[in-house]
Amino acid sequence: MKFLTKYLNKEDFFNKLIEGEIFMYSYHDFKWEDISNFAKEYKIHIEQIKKGTEEYKKYGECAAKLIGRKTKIFSFSFNSNESIEIEAHSEEKARIKLVDILFSKGYIKLDKFEG
Repeated sequence: MKFLTKYLNKEDFFNKLIEGEIFMYSYHDFKWEDISNFAKEYKIHIEQIKKGTEEYKKYGECAAKLIGRKTKIFSFSFNSNESIEIEAHSEEKARIKLVDILFSKGYIKLDKFEG
């Protein structure tokens, strides 16, 4: 169980959550509106745990579940007429996927040198 307090790095906290994971937050530190604003800021979809559910009985009012992450389409162009579009959560993750794609298509290769 992950627990969000005002002392944690919020970006790290939300980036490390996995889809379907429930987290709790301190009602002394945050209101639901704050948690909703963090979700917008870190581009994630969350859902507050609803009253009357088993999860509510287990975790209480100050709990939410990560439903999913928002993604963007990044377009990388090269050779002035080719481009690759990649769906990712951030430019950094899109660049990592781009390298994998370039390797898989044979545009780049690794030459091994013994040293």
